[in-house]
Amino acid sequence: MEEVLGIEAGLLNDDRVARALDAIAPKLEQLAGTVGARAISEFGIDVSRLHWDMTSMPRCSSSTTTASPP
Repeated sequence: MEEVLGIEAGLLNDDRVARALDAIAPKLEQLAGTVGARAISEFGIDVSRLHWDMTSMPRCSSSTTTASPP
């Protein structure tokens, strides 16, 4: 990690990552909007035909079987 990101690998353990995600969770919508707006501005994206759907539909299942493709 240090060679690629300049971050000591020991600093990226599960606890630290989880705490970081917990810290940004309350501001997630603002963060996504800010990053999106900055990308539009920075890269000159034409938004006249842009549909930005920030919704998600996470699915969790305890089923161990999967449906066969048609």
